[in-house]
Amino acid sequence: MLIKVLFTDGSQGMIKTSRLVEFMRMGEIAAYKPFEDWIELRRKEKDGYTGSERRFNTLH
Repeated sequence: MLIKVLFTDGSQGMIKTSRLVEFMRMGEIAAYKPFEDWIELRRKEKDGYTGSERRFNTLH
């Protein structure tokens, strides 16, 4: 069985469902479409968390 995927380079293609996890582990898949909607994958940053700081100290 084939599944539609969006690669991290922006191209789309079809891969065997049995190879989906392999492509995910290699970081080559940005999203996949098992049914009607796309499922987007979030990639970890190699150098650590790069988002805004959400923790705060409520004790003064």
